[in-house]
Amino acid sequence: MGDFKLFRATKISTNEPAITIYDKHISFNKAFANEAELSKFKYVEYRVDAEDKRVAFKFYERSDEEGARFKLVPKTNNKNTSGYRAAAAELMTKYFWINPPNIDNERKRFTKAVYDNHLKVWVAHFQPIFELRFSYQNKNEIPRDAVGIYKYLNREGEVIYIGRGRIYERIKEKSCDEWGIVEVFYSVLNSESEQVQWERYYLNKFKTDNNSLPKYNKQLG
Repeated sequence: MGDFKLFRATKISTNEPAITIYDKHISFNKAFANEAELSKFKYVEYRVDAEDKRVAFKFYERSDEEGARFKLVPKTNNKNTSGYRAAAAELMTKYFWINPPNIDNERKRFTKAVYDNHLKVWVAHFQPIFELRFSYQNKNEIPRDAVGIYKYLNREGEVIYIGRGRIYERIKEKSCDEWGIVEVFYSVLNSESEQVQWERYYLNKFKTDNNSLPKYNKQLG
């Protein structure tokens, strides 16, 4: 891959090119199909940037073209094409962050796609969704060098804290023993600026959904 930056939208219009991740395939919406002119193509190739959690899509007309790996299948609605899909089970097995096993139904999984004019591919950026999980009693298994964003859940499954930084060091703080933490969810983000961005995003989202910050975010100010 190359160096490129993508706009990450928190809300995606159905009029924007986007993909949806299912258990065994990837679906391209109608806006994507129209803008990328998918009716001209029959195959798609996946390219993965695991470090920045990006997947690129390149489309081909013929099966004998190098890179023509996965067949595009039209989706129909009242005999009209409403988009396309392609098999991707092996892709998701190898790169679990594309479709994490603990992903909630709300994000099953819809993300914007943009065209990279330099690389001539469509690109989807998979935002961090706390896809890694450990029980609090197994916190010593968290990698010592893991940095990113994290959230703590109590026995009732309530989010009681959202934070960022060195996950292992934070969970070992003495105060954590008093919070009733049962599970720790986190995403690895090596960039401090991205940690700040996504911590703020999830705190704002929690406040919007619950009219309050998580219990210990609120107490600690």
